[in-house]
Amino acid sequence: MTSEVSINERDIIQSLCQSKNVKDIIEHLRELKSILTEIAVSKTTTSAVASYQSHGKVVSEFLKILLENVLDNWYFAFNEPDKQLFESFFFINGILVDSYIVLSTFLLENYNSNNSDNSSDNSFKLNFVINILYKFYQQNYISKLFKEFQNNEFIKIQQQQSNSGNNSNQQQQQQHQQQYNTSILISSSTWDMIIHAICTIPDLISTVRYQSNNNYSSKQSNKQQQHRSIRNEIFEYFLDNKSYFNSVVQQCIDFVNYNVSIKWNNEKTKNLSILSNQISLLFSKMIKLSYKDPIIQVFIKHFNNKYSQDKDKDNLSIDLCAKIIISLQGSSLDSFIESLIRYLPNYKQKNQFIKILFGKIYSNRVESRVIVYVMTNKMVLNKVFDNGTQNVYMDLLAYLFEENGTDGDNELLFNTLQKLLISWSDLYYIRHCTNEQHSSICRYIIYFMKRFLVQINTRQELKNLVLKGVDLHLKSTLGYINVRGMVIAELFSKCFVINDGGEDGSGQLSFTYDLNTPDQQCFSLVFDLPNPINDDGQDDYDNVNNSNNSNSNSNNNNSKKNTKEKDNYIKQMEREFSKYEDPDKPINFDDDDQDDGFQKARIEEIDDDDQNPDDDDDDLVPYNLDDDESDLNPIKKKIYLRDCLLELQSQKHTADSWEVALESISSIVWKNPDDLDDLSETLATSLLHLTNEYEVDNFVSIRHEALVALACQSTQYVVPYLTKAFSMPNFSLAQRVEILDVLADSSKHLSGKDDQSKSVDGNQLQQQQQQDEKHKMFIINKESEKTTATTGTVLRRWGVAKHTRPQPKTNEFHLYAKMFFYPLLQKYDRVTQCYSMDLIGYDSFVLAKLVHTLGVIIECAENSADIRSMSKEFVRFLWSLRSHQDANVRRSLLFAFSRVFFPMSLAAINQDYSAELEEILSWLYNISQNDPDKDTRVMSLAIMSNIVNQKQ
Repeated sequence: MTSEVSINERDIIQSLCQSKNVKDIIEHLRELKSILTEIAVSKTTTSAVASYQSHGKVVSEFLKILLENVLDNWYFAFNEPDKQLFESFFFINGILVDSYIVLSTFLLENYNSNNSDNSSDNSFKLNFVINILYKFYQQNYISKLFKEFQNNEFIKIQQQQSNSGNNSNQQQQQQHQQQYNTSILISSSTWDMIIHAICTIPDLISTVRYQSNNNYSSKQSNKQQQHRSIRNEIFEYFLDNKSYFNSVVQQCIDFVNYNVSIKWNNEKTKNLSILSNQISLLFSKMIKLSYKDPIIQVFIKHFNNKYSQDKDKDNLSIDLCAKIIISLQGSSLDSFIESLIRYLPNYKQKNQFIKILFGKIYSNRVESRVIVYVMTNKMVLNKVFDNGTQNVYMDLLAYLFEENGTDGDNELLFNTLQKLLISWSDLYYIRHCTNEQHSSICRYIIYFMKRFLVQINTRQELKNLVLKGVDLHLKSTLGYINVRGMVIAELFSKCFVINDGGEDGSGQLSFTYDLNTPDQQCFSLVFDLPNPINDDGQDDYDNVNNSNNSNSNSNNNNSKKNTKEKDNYIKQMEREFSKYEDPDKPINFDDDDQDDGFQKARIEEIDDDDQNPDDDDDDLVPYNLDDDESDLNPIKKKIYLRDCLLELQSQKHTADSWEVALESISSIVWKNPDDLDDLSETLATSLLHLTNEYEVDNFVSIRHEALVALACQSTQYVVPYLTKAFSMPNFSLAQRVEILDVLADSSKHLSGKDDQSKSVDGNQLQQQQQQDEKHKMFIINKESEKTTATTGTVLRRWGVAKHTRPQPKTNEFHLYAKMFFYPLLQKYDRVTQCYSMDLIGYDSFVLAKLVHTLGVIIECAENSADIRSMSKEFVRFLWSLRSHQDANVRRSLLFAFSRVFFPMSLAAINQDYSAELEEILSWLYNISQNDPDKDTRVMSLAIMSNIVNQKQ
């Protein structure tokens, strides 16, 4: 059979390439379809597994010939049934995987070749491929493709089991095992190609549309215009990422429902593992490209609604969803769980499906360790949610704690609460965390202490951490920290009441505090879940964020007493002043007014004529008001750098000495003292960790000037420390932003591009012009004195006006450009184990600042020896962030692209970015047309016009 197929293949290929008759072509196409149908049927049988790879190559070769030869020469000669026959080759069941890979590969290889001489023919091919791909998605062939791939994998596993059971020879078993491993590698690469095609097709089609619009010419013939025509709805479908990925996820749901509906008998576990690996790899790729919303809002929500309708038949769906989430890879798991938590209030039935789902995940202790760590450590310590979302998330965690541990042995609860209390009782965390972060961690502690107070009472190490944290909070000078420490201290005192056997609450601590202050708006003691909505298809919880405004309800009893006192006082004052209208009228006190409970003001009328003659103050000595404050002893400025460092690190300084030392650092450093290199790194460390404990005006600017001076005068010691400190775990976000500002300003100063040097040059020029004017007026006055009284005398002066020449500057930054650039670039995707540092995820503001700083460094390093290699690495880094959802990051990306391309010549651009230039221009065009941010659209147009003008 194989030889006959191979002979027929050669004959058909030669006939398709050499025939000049349409009827012969149609006849050969029918024969070819019968052969492909036979191959598709043979691939679904167990006996054909050994020839799977060869059959796949045969199918791919046939489809490529159809696209490269038949499509160009004969498609327009076909009638409508013949065209449908030609298109049906790509939808034959059994070869859908090969067909989709051939189409996507053809699109990938030819989308960038529209600028050639045969661009019209190539454009027609691309349009045909795009139409076929559109039918793949609209007619649910993607889900059929998933089923076909799963069936092929299942057949391979069965074949391997039969070979291993039938072969007694060890050598044959090893041979079959090697063949099986090879087939697994081929299948893995095939699925990777499918996933890559699904996730990159929108970008490729966007580029095709951009190039087709740019290459349009009114002189083209009608046939050529017909070649490049394609329906707008097809483009809109692929370019609308939301609808596109929603349809992909919907077909994944159909695929999962198909597996749930069939009966696998004894092979259920193997098929579930194949299915979960397929879907999880696809979802991981989508999450990395920032398309996680369809997964959460379509996939998870579908099974949540299905569970609410029929709880008895959905166990297999829960198993599948659990396996898919467990199989998510790398950083995509963190991003998925965070988005899922933020969407929890929108699910039905108070998240019963989500609770059972994560309970199923946690029951597999070995595979779910990463997920448990992310949920109980990263999300709790590093992320801040609104109060409604946090209430739902805490309810989910409490369900996991209760279902997977006993009262005395609940390690998950104790480990989570211990991590929370370690951070909450850390003095460094209290000083540097934001109000929202502190409110979030306090609410976690209060909720878990209320719900699991009996279990916590059995752990002495948790009690010690609470006592340490309460002591630090009560000693704090910040009001909101002090109040939250009181709340937790009141709740924690119940542990001692329980130990003493008290039930009436006697012995429990009680503080007086107010939770209605502005700094407590993010802090709420209401832990109720939002109210659900019964209508299907709508969000299941409404007014999720309304719990942020419930502080006034929880503290209503505390404020009633103060309100009554204020009202009583106002009434008494109104009654007092209503008794008289003239301010000089004496007041007559009634007996009824003596019972008001407070001392009233007594006003008496004064007669100026009846003054006491003894009230003469002539014998009093007046004060000397002409004090020139000469007896005061002001603190002198520091002269030595070591004295400033000791003053900042000492605990015995005063507020004035501390301020003088801080202000003296910048001037001392610019003088370049001998011990600068020895003290520069230590001094930079002290300045970064310095807090404004004395409320000094312009503290931030003074410290910034000192750090910039250190980075400029001791570059080899300070800059490596700053770049290393940016990714270290013991720095806050404010410190990291300060580091980036210092690096940007110091690079400007070293390269001579800073505003300060420009202002200095301007002042020097103005002073020189003033001196020239004074000298000119002096000469005129001298000449006028020498003139005679004769009228008509004319004085002539010869000379050339003198102008100051600009002073040449040395760009010292060229020596240190790589020292600034590469250390910042190498660790941008690392998530530090600190309180908040996730550039790829949550901390997009710091990421935008980092991109802007790197762009400034590239600008300052222009014309240096390493600028082209640095720019190449920088463009690769920027290109990986092009799909970011934050507008600030996109603005920073465009600023960075402008710093790279504006100074470059056309020859340098063509030499370094020939392969990427068209794709970059397509991306810029897409931003200029579709980006919601106006500044981003304007910046992209400016960069694109600059590049296009250079090409012209």
